[in-house]
Amino acid sequence: MFRVALVNMPWITAKRGSMALGILERVLHRHHIPAESFYLNIRLAASMNLKIYETISDAPLIGEWLFAQHLFGPYGSGELDNSAAAVISRDGPELLDLGRGRRIGFDGIVRDILPPFIDDCLERVPWSDFPVVGFTSVFTQHVSSLLLAKRIKERHPTTLIVFGGANVAGVMGLETLRAFPWVDYVVEGEAEESFPQLLRNIQSGRLYDPVPGVSCRRDDRVIPAREQPPLVDMRQVPIPDYTAYYRALQEEGLADRVRPLIQFESARGCYWGEKAQCAFCGMNGRRMTFRTKPGRRVVRELRVQARRHHTLDFEAVDNAFAPSFFDELVPRLDCRRDGLKIFYEARGLMTRQQIRRLRDAGVCNLQIGIESLHPDLLRRLRKGTTVIQNLQTLKWCATFGVSVSWNFLFGIPGETAAHYREIMDLLPSLTHLDPPQVVARVILQRYSPYFADPERWGIAGFSPKRLYTHIYPDNRVNLRDLAYHFSFTLRQEGENPATYIGPVARAIQHWKDTALLRFIHFTCRKGPGFVLLKDNRPLGRPPDSEERTAVLDGLAGRVFEFCESIRTLPEIAAFAAAGNGGANTAARVRDVLAELVGRNYMYTERNRYLSLAVPEFPTS
Repeated sequence: MFRVALVNMPWITAKRGSMALGILERVLHRHHIPAESFYLNIRLAASMNLKIYETISDAPLIGEWLFAQHLFGPYGSGELDNSAAAVISRDGPELLDLGRGRRIGFDGIVRDILPPFIDDCLERVPWSDFPVVGFTSVFTQHVSSLLLAKRIKERHPTTLIVFGGANVAGVMGLETLRAFPWVDYVVEGEAEESFPQLLRNIQSGRLYDPVPGVSCRRDDRVIPAREQPPLVDMRQVPIPDYTAYYRALQEEGLADRVRPLIQFESARGCYWGEKAQCAFCGMNGRRMTFRTKPGRRVVRELRVQARRHHTLDFEAVDNAFAPSFFDELVPRLDCRRDGLKIFYEARGLMTRQQIRRLRDAGVCNLQIGIESLHPDLLRRLRKGTTVIQNLQTLKWCATFGVSVSWNFLFGIPGETAAHYREIMDLLPSLTHLDPPQVVARVILQRYSPYFADPERWGIAGFSPKRLYTHIYPDNRVNLRDLAYHFSFTLRQEGENPATYIGPVARAIQHWKDTALLRFIHFTCRKGPGFVLLKDNRPLGRPPDSEERTAVLDGLAGRVFEFCESIRTLPEIAAFAAAGNGGANTAARVRDVLAELVGRNYMYTERNRYLSLAVPEFPTS
């Protein structure tokens, strides 16, 4: 019988099933092609400290390097001397840093945990029953997949090895075929149509017939795909089958230790990227076309998966929550009734009403693409947002109890120390809002605008991240074609970011630490003719200082309340004049605004103003 094995390797997280494999299982079932998914990442996670497994999963390239020691290093072909001692000797311990100085026993993992895991993968799965073995390769799955694929090919030479996923997009897939002769096919992009067509060709002996999006190896030649695969109609995408994932959790003893998130999609592509891709972002590879799934279908999928797997936490894989969803999807969501909690990525452009509607619909967690707190740096990143818009979104999320995660980037081409001095002045005013999760240096990603046109962004040159040289032998692999993460230099090097990011990073870490205690607050409460403020933000004082109260009445109170949402200076002046028979002059309004901004009660940017306090009793 013609059967297909679909494989999910480490170090992908154990907290989620693979949506790609879940969809392909269902697609192949439609085509009457038996397929079985193997979650071998769950097997490794169960064989070691789960927290350490997840830490490595979150660390770019570390997991690749660990498996590379068994593929090309001292436990493998010997092409590389890439033990931890060798890496540290040549490039220093920072290359293996997991963040904030964290270290783990890498040698023990490589010596004691990976060998029995690899052997177990070979022995416990009857690979000879599968003429085709397909690997999904995203993030840090590539080397582990290459290693197992090589071992399978050595034991079963007639087995055909297929790779798919983001790690084989474009030239990365061609280099995978060229450098690793045990890989037979690479399927790029959306595979709902191309993968079944490839399998039908293989079944009928037409191994090299062209298929859109499929590149292949024929003897010693790499034959690139003639065209990209067609974009899939989102209405035709099946509900992913996560049965194999949940079965793996149960069989490996992790069912009561892992709280799964079910991944789903309501869109593909990026609606913002179609207009102006963020300068540093390489997501979506070469296909940015934005398409949505019907809202009714999304809601049905969530309920089906919840009932099927007794799981209530969901994670959208969409690049950003599309504005059209407020008309098409949100009115149909009633996740609070169903007990569901949903995570989405979003841009910092949402209004008070939109955030409230998301909360009411059950969207409890957002990752917002804020990236910076300086307007000039946001422009340089081509984010299409402003600081005041991002702060308004953070404020409304705090108001309605929607938790927010976001990243703070530095090392942005064109930045100066002055940018960060201004950010330092702003930070104390924001400590009552959700802090960034991560402070990270910008990394140049393949397929980003930085990568496509470096000169435009002042980038003099770039090269693969240094750790890649300890993962792949340079006499075998062209890293320029295989790498996804790159370091870069600028045409006009300014100050080293290390000289000015330190104070900002420490201030953000303190913000994160106090946020965990839920201690800092800045709230407002409307009274009859006045606004009452309660504030214990540090603002240069000790963080445990007593709560301060302030009363804003008259014009100050009215202006503060009016600027609950972003207002322009002309709007504020017109509002103030209308409320007092025209007696409030523009000069008086500017004086009041200057005082409110000076007291850190409001934020201003390009003659727009926003009150920063979180309402104690928000109205709808």
